[in-house]
Amino acid sequence: MAVTGKLSSHTEAYWRTEYQVSQADIDLVTGVILQEGLPVPVAQLAAAVIEDKQSREKALAAQLARQTQVYRPMDSYEVGQRLVFSELDLAEGEVVGQRPGKNVRYGEFQVIRVAMASDGRIREFAASMPGPHHLNRPVEELVITADEGLTGTEAIEAFTPLVVDRLNVALSADEDMVFFDDKWFLRELLPEINLGYLNLAEAAIYEAAVPLTAREILDRLSLTSAGSEAAQLFALHRALENDGRFDDLGGDGERRWFLRALEPEAIWKTPTVLADPIMAKAGEPVGVTLLDVIEELGDDLDELPGTARASSSTLSFVLGFPHLYAGTMPAPARLVALVPDEAADHYPITVTDRRRRKAYVAWVVPSKGFVCGLKELYQAANMTVGAQLTITAGDAPLSLDLEYAAPRSRRNEWLRTANAQEGRLVLEMKPTTLSVRCDENAVIISEDMDAIAGLMAVPAVRSAPIGDVVRRAFLELAKLSGQGLVHVKALYMAVNMHRRCGAAPILAHLTRQAAYDPMGEGLWAYDGSLEGQTYESVDDMRERPLSNRSDRLRDQAVPYQGI
Repeated sequence: MAVTGKLSSHTEAYWRTEYQVSQADIDLVTGVILQEGLPVPVAQLAAAVIEDKQSREKALAAQLARQTQVYRPMDSYEVGQRLVFSELDLAEGEVVGQRPGKNVRYGEFQVIRVAMASDGRIREFAASMPGPHHLNRPVEELVITADEGLTGTEAIEAFTPLVVDRLNVALSADEDMVFFDDKWFLRELLPEINLGYLNLAEAAIYEAAVPLTAREILDRLSLTSAGSEAAQLFALHRALENDGRFDDLGGDGERRWFLRALEPEAIWKTPTVLADPIMAKAGEPVGVTLLDVIEELGDDLDELPGTARASSSTLSFVLGFPHLYAGTMPAPARLVALVPDEAADHYPITVTDRRRRKAYVAWVVPSKGFVCGLKELYQAANMTVGAQLTITAGDAPLSLDLEYAAPRSRRNEWLRTANAQEGRLVLEMKPTTLSVRCDENAVIISEDMDAIAGLMAVPAVRSAPIGDVVRRAFLELAKLSGQGLVHVKALYMAVNMHRRCGAAPILAHLTRQAAYDPMGEGLWAYDGSLEGQTYESVDDMRERPLSNRSDRLRDQAVPYQGI
């Protein structure tokens, strides 16, 4: 059907650029809420505003059709007669003359000359032409035909999002209105949730020791104030949201509330040992033999955004100092996929120590890349840096199983031991007994974990360039080897006792820097005379032409693509 008279309520241009919330709209919204007696979604209120605009426009159009002569080619007109033209946005004009017209298709008719009221311009239109024409229809249809081919329902659906934002702004400035969860309600209808009720809500969650829905909390409050259950839930949600003791965990269909006092501090404040991390970058050159090392270490910082990995129910990693000290573990996308909760920014799960058969509550924080709340588990298991851990999906929803093996030997072994002394990390070999199985190339015993964490908190250490940190850690490890060789896993662990860093950036640095040479089986050597010189091409990174060592490994460098 051809476009004729336009209703602005059916046009995107009106709602996008012209519409402003009026007091009449506020009154209309108030009436809708009063009629419902419940909190009303803002989208429903916006739809009511659009529908009201449509109704008022149609009423005006019908009145115009009764009071004004609407131009149709089939009708006859006299000089001096005023007309309204539906195809010209209901523009007005006056007939100032007419003449005979003839057309092979339409035969004889009249041509009227009209002076348009908007600019005085003279335009000509056909008249006394009763044949088929899209304007030869009932006048009511001409003045209320929808623009852009939209029905009233389609216009409401299309333009509601344009009205929602403006309506939210206007209602936010109205002291009589209250908002929560994309719904509006009248303050005068809001049941009172006072401090006493909030204290009872706090006690209810403490007693349950698990997140509760507002409905579960409401059942424990015995509210005396009037109002429907929906109004009481709305009021309770708002009160909980505005009280800093409570944490909204979201939920699939119904929000869950918990207490911040019962949550690990790491949710709200990233532990210093995990802060300011050095993350992997796509395309960095890494020796191809080092890719397996990155995979085995399983650091979340080596995961690249947007890289897809085949789903797996098992995830392994080697425990580094930052996670051990903070009581956290890596939470790459693969782990989050095992315990998904898309509605929450952070959420509790159950982690079961399979060896000790004990379950712990931990918290997944996908945005920070870790699971926190594991300090008690680590302490009970006597975990150490280099421990080999495996995560599998638990039998119940939102549960994980943590597995680790017993040490290969219960006897004392000479192992790398770390301490912080005089503002630097000091490594030495000491006899130690392990409680869990470790990667022998990665294990480092942390005698004074607080001192090492204190070293990592020093601003100069936290901001040190990766090259400085790698060199310092490498030289400290090299003194423990008769040949001055360092395994990259031990280097990764020692670097992470200075500042938080993924494995890929460390290994990319080794690959580029001429001072380091791969010697095979993960071992590298250092030549201080080449410090500061770099290889630019992948061929040079493989051949290492500046090296003074003939026994070096030739390892092809490839662009890093994530784990």
